[in-house]
Amino acid sequence: EHPASRFVAGFIGTANLFDGRIVSAGQGIVRLEAPRCGATLSVLHDGSAEVGAEASVAVRPEKLRLGAVEGDNTLAATVEEVAFRGEATLCRARLASGLALTVSLPNRARQGGDAPLPGATVWLGFAPADAVLLTR
Repeated sequence: EHPASRFVAGFIGTANLFDGRIVSAGQGIVRLEAPRCGATLSVLHDGSAEVGAEASVAVRPEKLRLGAVEGDNTLAATVEEVAFRGEATLCRARLASGLALTVSLPNRARQGGDAPLPGATVWLGFAPADAVLLTR
């Protein structure tokens, strides 16, 4: 849940990684401008973070939500693939920039479920507490 580096974030399980530059840091919130997302991302972070430094934000697939409202940590994506995996459905979605994301949706309904269809445009988002800032 709290990898210390990009290597660990990618090695232990799956993580969606957003690269960018820290634009502000204070009061436990770091804001990262992520050009490939076309967004500024907010992350809870209790350590030090240097404004202007390059960093990444890691978000596990199960932490991404469908139908988020516009604003920080909200991204428009197109669903490319949907795969039923028993307890969860994995969706592969792509941002307009080409960045691919993996989303894990719990299967709550016996039939139908909440999974979008391939080709659908969706909003994906995450809470600042659900992301990890990686500075190395």
